[in-house]
Formats: sequence, C-alpha cells, structure tokens
Amino acid sequence: MKRWSVSGERWPESGGRRAAAGQRLAVTACLWAAFVWCPTAGHSADDAAEAAPKITATGESQPGADAGKTADAKPAESKPAAAGPVEAAEPGTVLPWLRPAADAVQPPTPPLSSAREMLELFSIDASHIRQLADGRPLVIDEDETLFKILYRMPFFGADKIAAWAKADVVWPELAQEPAAHRLEVFPVKGRVTQVQSIELPPETATRLEYGKYFRVRLQLADSPHSALVCCRAVPAAWERADKLDERGSCLGLFLKTGGEEDGAAELVFAAERVAWLPEQPNPSLGVTPDLVYLASLGMDVGLLDTVRQTNRRPITGDDRECFYQLLAAAGRAVPADLFARAQTPPDVTELLTESETQHGRLVTLLGTARRVQRIAVDEPDIRQRFGIDHYYQIDVFVSLGNTEIRFEQKGDNKEAPVFRHNYPVTCCALELPPGLPARDDIAVPIRFAGAYFKLWAYKSDYVATFDERQRQVSPLFIATTPRVVKFDDSTSNLIGWIGGIGCVLLVLMVGFYTWFPRRSDRRFEQQLRPKLELGTAASLNELGIEARDKPDFSGLADLDRGNQSSRADSAD
Repeated sequence: MKRWSVSGERWPESGGRRAAAGQRLAVTACLWAAFVWCPTAGHSADDAAEAAPKITATGESQPGADAGKTADAKPAESKPAAAGPVEAAEPGTVLPWLRPAADAVQPPTPPLSSAREMLELFSIDASHIRQLADGRPLVIDEDETLFKILYRMPFFGADKIAAWAKADVVWPELAQEPAAHRLEVFPVKGRVTQVQSIELPPETATRLEYGKYFRVRLQLADSPHSALVCCRAVPAAWERADKLDERGSCLGLFLKTGGEEDGAAELVFAAERVAWLPEQPNPSLGVTPDLVYLASLGMDVGLLDTVRQTNRRPITGDDRECFYQLLAAAGRAVPADLFARAQTPPDVTELLTESETQHGRLVTLLGTARRVQRIAVDEPDIRQRFGIDHYYQIDVFVSLGNTEIRFEQKGDNKEAPVFRHNYPVTCCALELPPGLPARDDIAVPIRFAGAYFKLWAYKSDYVATFDERQRQVSPLFIATTPRVVKFDDSTSNLIGWIGGIGCVLLVLMVGFYTWFPRRSDRRFEQQLRPKLELGTAASLNELGIEARDKPDFSGLADLDRGNQSSRADSAD
C-alpha cells in the first residue's frame, strides 16, 4: 500500500519508516523547546483575541477596548498620533522580523519650493519643457507637454500654487526674458474676451482621463500684453456666450510667449481653472446682483456650476472649493450690508423645488435654532488660504405657515414623510452671536442672512422610519453672523397693565350693578311693609282684633260706590 505525506511526497515503504519516525520525534522536540523558551508561546488564545485589533464603524483599526462604541450620525473626527516618544518593546517579546529597526525613523521630506520640482516628480522634466518654443503660437509639437501639465495641475494643491505665486510681476520682463521665468506662477488678472474649446485625440483622452481643455484669452490689466490661459474648467456660461467682456483671474503657470498682437507678445499660461468675478448684472449670462455682490467679496461664482450638479446629494469633494470660498466671502462681508441685501422668500417651497435657480441667492429667514455644532477644519490648505480653522453648523426650523411638504416617490403608494408647521434648514457661519450657544437641545429664535449653497441630503431619524435608504433634503446656506431675535417686553408689559386695569374695572362695575339694585329693593320693602307692634301681648287674640266667621267684603262695596260717583262727576 502506498502512503503519501501532506506535502504530496511518498513515504518510504520498508526500513525508511524508522527514519521517518525519528524525524517526526526530532520535530516534536524542537516545537516543545520553542514552547518552553519563547515567552510569547505561552499566551492563551483569549490573550491573543484581546490583543487583536477590531474594526470600528468608521473603518479604522481601533483597540478592542473601543469596539463597544457605536458610530454617531456625524462623521468621526480623526485624531492625530501621539507626539511623544514610543516605548521600545522588550527583547524577546516579539519576533525579530517584527521588531522596529533602529533607523526606522525617516527624516521629514523637505517641501517643494517650485512648480518645476513638482513637475519633475510627475516625470515632466527638461526634455518635455524644451518642446515649448517662444515667439510662436501653440503648435502640435507642444501638445504632449501641454496635455501632461494640464493633467497634473489638479494634483499640485491650491495652497502650494498660492505659495509659489510671485506678486511683483512685470509683464514686459516676462515677454523679453521668457526662459528665465518659465514654469513660475503668477497672478493673472484681466478681461476675458474669448473662450475656445479644444478636443483631445481619443487615445490621449483615454490615457489622461479628460477629453478637452479651454483656451481663454484675457486682456491683462494695465498692460498692452494679452494672456492665453490653457485650463480644464471655465464657467458654463462662457462656453455658450458669443461675446465676452467679463472680469477673470487665475494663478497661472507661465509656459512661453506666443505670437504678437498689436506689437505686444502674447503670454501663454497653464491653470486649473479661470475664476469668474462679474462686475455688473448680465441676464444673458445668468449674472444677478447677488452674484455681483459675492464676486466683489472675492468669490468665484463660476464654482456654482459644480454645485448645481450635486443637488439632493450629500456634501462631496466637488463642493469643497466652492463651500470654503463662499464661507470666506461671507466672513469678509459686513453683516449689516448682507442683511440689507438679502430678501425673505414668500415660502420655503421654492428653495426645495427650484434649487437649480437658487444658487448664490441672498436669503434671510427667521426661525428657531435647535442645534449648533462647532466644526473644526483640519485641512492645511484651507487654513493657509482662507484663515479658517473652524465654522459653526446651525440647524434651524423655519415656519411653513399653512404649507404641507410631503416626500413621495412617483408611482409609490407607501407612506411618506410629511412636514407641517416647520421645516429644517441648515446654515453655516464663521461666528456666533451672544446668546446662541454651541450645543444641542436649544430653542433660540434667530434671523440669519446668507447665500443659498445647495440642496443637500443627510441622514434623518424621522425620514429613516419610513425608508432607511431615503435621505432628508434641506437647503444649506452660507451665512454671516446670525442675529438672536429678542421680542420687545415693554409693549407686552404695557398691554398686560392695560388688561389688568380693565379686568379690575369690570369686576367693580359688575359688583356695583349687582349690589345697588338689591339695596333699593330692601328700602322699598321696608316702606311697604305694615308696621305691627305687638307690644307686650302674648298672642293675636289679646290685640283686640274682631274675629269673624266669614270674609267681610263690605270694603269692596264702598269702593264700588266710590268709583261710580267719580264716574258721574266726570260725566257732568
């Protein structure tokens, strides 16, 4: 009979069995020695289970002691690692290949000092940059370098690009010595006059994951030179417009000089996008006075195009830049000015049903703040560019009046959430007024004024009772510092005094008219009542009143005779 080992090898047939048994004995002895001498081998399975990490609801590996904690509705905040030194493990307690090496601590990577270094990390080196020739328009030989730079621009980081920007720019110097300033970042500001869309070749679009880019022509401010900015995003209204004369700006990476126009060389830049800063309303482009006001505060109103695509969804990464730019603009605004410009909508329904037309609209609402949360901002680029390290999320209930809002799916007969009397909205602000604490379970009447950001979706216990997959949708506003509403107590006190005095007078009048008639009745009774003085007699028999057996009607006959005589006298 043939026998096979676990590894698939054939066991010896005859005398080799003893050798195999000896080998097994030797292996057993080695395992027993390892069990005795290795301290970790004596640990029980329960100890191993306690030491094993467990996955919490946030998806991060946490110690087993925290496994009993549940995830709240709000996102969990990431805690930084301890800054103190880490104690080294005792020798023999861990396997050698798991022990930290003595030189495991790596020196910090120095920050990149220029865009050129960043491009070199992305394998865009001098050989690619040499393809950019000065003194001529962009040609097909330069496309590959341009396409790669535009592909990598979003990975630079807005904070790094802002840090690399050179404020003291002299445009004639760039035109005369382009090689000395190539791949430097400059703030580009001017009037946008033309936008051209350029399609990428299909194979290049598949490889670089974007299908087109834009060439935006700007007339630089206070300079005869013009700029050609190559970017991957422009406001949607610019693409549809035949003629443009709008204020725009960007942080552009200088590439080369192009052809000359009116004796001045055109300067070619690459940027992630061109900001739109309108100066006057333009209905054909969808520019309202509210958008002009936000642009005056430094807000790129073209970012609202991205937010329009995320209505009825949670806050996404695409909303990030627009959210913080709008929050910074609201922080720069004078609160009284913003309150004066904002308008009160007739009801909340248009903010829910017509959200695509509400973005950037200045709105003021009166409601009751039910919860205020302080949200810490940990992103270094937001702290550096906008100086924002926190903001407040205020959950407000606004009145619906007689309106009823019902969320129903088309063709679905299931019971749906219904809102009556009030509806929840959310506003975010950098500062809180006195009297509005940052805590839960409050009921503070406030009025806020801000810009409509989007119709966002979030988890709600009330809506989840109908369908766990359904989300609550509410308008989200970016507001200036709210105002706590205090009602005028002097008027209410005056009304209270008047009401009290009126009640007292009414009681006195009712009492007077109730007491006076009774007093008159008593006097009249006393006048009509016959006064009979019994004196000292013990009974009526002793008064000397004549008693008769039958009634005496003689008085009536006298009265009749008297009446007849009076009638005769009147007849005479």
